[in-house]
Amino acid sequence: MPTDWLPGCEAASLFYSPGTVSQARDTILMPEIANGYLGTIQGSDTIYAGGLFDGDATGKFGPASHRARIPAYRVTLSAGAGRGVDAAGSALDIERAVFLQRSRVGGVAAEERWFAHATRPSLLVHEVELTNGGTASANVTLSASASAPSSELNLTAAAGTAPTDYAVAGQNIVGEDATMAGGGNHTQVAFIANAPCEPGPGGSCSQTVAVPAGQTVTYYFLTTVVTSLNSTAPLRDASDIHRAALAAPTGALLREHEVAWRARWARGSVAVVGDLRLAQAINASLYSLRSSIRDDWPYGLSPGGLTSDGYNGVRDRGRTLLCGW
Repeated sequence: MPTDWLPGCEAASLFYSPGTVSQARDTILMPEIANGYLGTIQGSDTIYAGGLFDGDATGKFGPASHRARIPAYRVTLSAGAGRGVDAAGSALDIERAVFLQRSRVGGVAAEERWFAHATRPSLLVHEVELTNGGTASANVTLSASASAPSSELNLTAAAGTAPTDYAVAGQNIVGEDATMAGGGNHTQVAFIANAPCEPGPGGSCSQTVAVPAGQTVTYYFLTTVVTSLNSTAPLRDASDIHRAALAAPTGALLREHEVAWRARWARGSVAVVGDLRLAQAINASLYSLRSSIRDDWPYGLSPGGLTSDGYNGVRDRGRTLLCGW
């Protein structure tokens, strides 16, 4: 474990796992990243938005109402053909509500940070910090791809805020009030994510970037989701939110998020002394509850939280993240 993660681990505010997200995903129940409006299981192909459902509430016109899956858009790192990624590990910092991953990509040290922004609820953030401690420039390949289409949403390509944006918009397929004339009301959805290069057909692209010797460079990959539950013009508002977030000063998005989440942590917590496992269980449970609800969004907490479709779906098998093993 990286030594600077150890104090948080011993304080039951950080949960650690060796390996990268892709290496751990098949054997470990990955943690939740959510802010009460948007939520995802780290590394998964699915995002959920609070209040966004598909299906008839009566269950008479097709499947009963259930959370509508929003396909995720992900950016991954590689060092080129034949060169793997060596991991130092992954961690969920619940005091800051940030998922961390450290690795070496070729000759470059990479730290990635994912979080659902506490005060910008429509925003999921992926920060990539690349540090080249060598004496020569080193290359890292950034690859972006869209997940498989959703069976609950009818999404088509839309205009983004820049050529490097991947944008789709549409609506749920079956309204919850499907018994009404005309099929009832539908919920509109707009989705914008920025890629490291101009996406091709299907949303995929790859870009190799040079990290100069002795320097650190940071890239920001943002996902913005807006629905008609809180907007009369979801695509326009998603574009405005996305553009404003990309224009934020370096590090500002993380600082805003940390300040808000730490204040929430300080307003209410349970202190346990002398039993690390009990402290972990309590803190992790509080984190899960807090991340699934917010006081400015009127949708309740489902059995599986915001990051799953509850009893209408099955979570991945595996172990929870622990303080090393």
